[in-house]
Amino acid sequence: MRLADVRGWLSRRPAAEQPPGPPVLARRRPDPPPEPEPQPEVGPWPPARIALTNRLWGEGFTVPGGAEDVLRLATPLGLSAASSLLLVGCGAGGPARCIATLFGAWVAGYESDPALVAEATAICARAGLGKRVRIDAWDPAAPAFPPNSCHHVLALDPFRHGPTGPILDGLIRALRTGGQITLLATVAGPGYDPAAEETTAWVRLDGGLAALPTEAFITQALAGRRCDVRVVEDLSTQHMHQTVRAWRGLVHGLGDGGARPPVALADALVREAELWLRRARLIRAGNLRWVRWHAMARVG
Repeated sequence: MRLADVRGWLSRRPAAEQPPGPPVLARRRPDPPPEPEPQPEVGPWPPARIALTNRLWGEGFTVPGGAEDVLRLATPLGLSAASSLLLVGCGAGGPARCIATLFGAWVAGYESDPALVAEATAICARAGLGKRVRIDAWDPAAPAFPPNSCHHVLALDPFRHGPTGPILDGLIRALRTGGQITLLATVAGPGYDPAAEETTAWVRLDGGLAALPTEAFITQALAGRRCDVRVVEDLSTQHMHQTVRAWRGLVHGLGDGGARPPVALADALVREAELWLRRARLIRAGNLRWVRWHAMARVG
């Protein structure tokens, strides 16, 4: 999937829309009224983008992998109806809904974007999860999760919009004695350059920070915060396969319909395609990595 393919498809007019040849009778028809100008959508997560990511990754998910990946991440935590989970980075509600539905756990979900908080709340309400799932906003620049409030923590890419150390402190403080923590995060690879043109273009589209932690930094930071790190796994290759597969499926599905999508969805499609294309280039070059950690808080 190339960005040029997406743009080319969006600019292609269906055969029925091709301008006809010159009329035999030079009788002028009145011009159709101009189409209304589309209104700009405010914020990084307007409705058109949420609708697009729902089609790409699954309803309520904002990154590749969908429910399958979230369940794979959550399973080692041993969740049950007697467990409470702090879920940071709950996106548009898909991860929280999956975990609460399939494990029965009590989920405190946190998301930093107000539009995603509203969407996640709506999705979980429609699923009839009641008080079993609570969605709240959090500030990555000043994380303040309730201390000793949960049995386990699952954090999905939590370091993209705030400082790594304080966020880790907040996550671990929220754990009860003997709890477990699973992290999935974008980290800097060996060749990562925050000032490089490709990096700055990706950061601009992503809305995140250019200063990313490394795998080693997070591993050492967990150990320094009284956590026994059991697993560190590079999932970059799997992440890329999931990304490409989802985009191919989306573009194929849209192309089968013939007509172009509405302007707002088309704009979201081009922007999202560019974001993921740039991310893919950085991962393939070894500048970004997608890594999972599983750790246990030490007792005593």
